[in-house]
Amino acid sequence: MAIRVGVAWATHFDRPLWQQALQTSVRHTRLRYAYRAPSLFLQGMLNAGDDIQFVLCDEDLTSASLDPGICQDVDILYVASHGGLGTNGFSVALHALDWDLLTSNFGGRGPAVVVFDCCNLDDVKQPGWKTKWENSSLGTELRMVLGFRSAASVSKLASIRGRAFATMLRQFPVKDAWFGSMQAGAYYQTDEPLAIAFGDSDQDAQHTLDTLDIDNLPGPRTSATPTVKAKY
Repeated sequence: MAIRVGVAWATHFDRPLWQQALQTSVRHTRLRYAYRAPSLFLQGMLNAGDDIQFVLCDEDLTSASLDPGICQDVDILYVASHGGLGTNGFSVALHALDWDLLTSNFGGRGPAVVVFDCCNLDDVKQPGWKTKWENSSLGTELRMVLGFRSAASVSKLASIRGRAFATMLRQFPVKDAWFGSMQAGAYYQTDEPLAIAFGDSDQDAQHTLDTLDIDNLPGPRTSATPTVKAKY
């Protein structure tokens, strides 16, 4: 059965001048090559015969498209942009605003797997970092989130991980495909991958983390409050 695939990215960011002046980091600088990893991932999935549902870029990637929009009408979603940690946990820089993942109902209809090819999905060195994921309002269809526990390189060479991930998805469990895809890029020793799985119990979450197969996706959780397991 073909997998329903969506990809999205933000390469430039529209922020008021006063907000730009207050920036103390590179949070909203242009990302010239942010399109490459999701595009290469899309091409790999298309080559495998999967069903491409949409491509969203820049001003078309909005909070409404993420929740409750079309980004939930797929089995796997690949998003590339700036990412960072704030009061509400992980957020993604969209074209016009920053979107907080953990306070949304993302995953209410789907996807089962989401990739945030962005910096700093979480800081696993912080005690109790899993608690905010367990207390989030994420939907029950979402079973795995992939990203980085570090900065995420954005370059021509680093973006090859998108193609490698698509290829490895048909060879390995989803988590292992993500970790393995790092070796295809130029910065795999500094880009530190992170996989977070959700289940109804410790056993279910661990099983999801270890065995989730893109061609045999699990059903939704039965509990609104997830148990979390991770690899990093």
